[in-house]
Amino acid sequence: VLIQAGKIAAVGANIVIPKGATVVDASGKYVLPGIVDAMTYYGIRPYDLNETADPVTPQNRAIQGFYPFGELMRGKPGPIRSKDILDGGVTTIYIAPGDRQVIGGQGAVVKTAGKDFDSLIVREPAAIDITLGEPPKQAFRPERRSPATRMSIAGLLRKALVSAQEYDRTWSTYQAKSDEEKAKAEKPKRDLGMEALVKLLRKEIPARMQADLVDDIRTAINIAEEFGIELILDSGVAAYKLKDQLAAKKIPVVLGPTSHPFVSGGEGFDLDVYRMMDERNAALLTEAGVKIAIASFARGLGNLTPPITGKWLLVEAALATAYGLPDEEALR
Repeated sequence: VLIQAGKIAAVGANIVIPKGATVVDASGKYVLPGIVDAMTYYGIRPYDLNETADPVTPQNRAIQGFYPFGELMRGKPGPIRSKDILDGGVTTIYIAPGDRQVIGGQGAVVKTAGKDFDSLIVREPAAIDITLGEPPKQAFRPERRSPATRMSIAGLLRKALVSAQEYDRTWSTYQAKSDEEKAKAEKPKRDLGMEALVKLLRKEIPARMQADLVDDIRTAINIAEEFGIELILDSGVAAYKLKDQLAAKKIPVVLGPTSHPFVSGGEGFDLDVYRMMDERNAALLTEAGVKIAIASFARGLGNLTPPITGKWLLVEAALATAYGLPDEEALR
């Protein structure tokens, strides 16, 4: 394996080794690429995760709350290295708003090491994060505000997407006018939230919908199909019950850790979700042809306890092999 300037340049048996190269003898060992934690809240302060004054904030961007500097989030000069999770081989992460809102905002794909902040960003925005089921209800019901039911969660989501469709039509009609017509017409007002949702409608970015129970997963699928948006299912504790449908529709699932798949940051515990838990979830989905990832969904409880459980992702993948997931699929 030839590595040049931090990138894999070639792999094979007959590679010409450049003069002066550093040779590492890895005989009998495994050489792995960097691990991807496909959902984590690493680098985001717990009190910056959820904008619970409003259940729908697609304009919010997780990258603007991302603070990866130094150990335990303390600022230090020099190159950025997120040692807490680099120790576990994690070199790329997806960061997102929390799950206490229906539409939390826009997530980003970032590296865990770089020469400066901008060099960490791989893709931003990378998706819009949406939550169905208990977490938004737990956040807003005590305040006697919507959404207090699954009906209102789905209603708010559909309402926002319909508004985005209308916003897109309004701007498309305006942009199609000639310069002379534009001079006479009133220019539509910009709306950052609608602009974000239009990216979904145009399939420029996917929707990542957190859903665990069968009815919530069905709602996610139905809304994605109604509006023609690309769907990635997050958590999916009961996804194995819909494995054939998910495979047929080519909907990938980002699973929580095998040892504790309950990813919600809510204070209440949903007994229905607990009853649906099956450690074979990853194996059953893979066997059916569903593309999966195992992620940490790691949360912190303040600067003294950063969300670093992503460093154990290889262990979580190994646990999944104990329940039927093939070794190669676990590494993949």
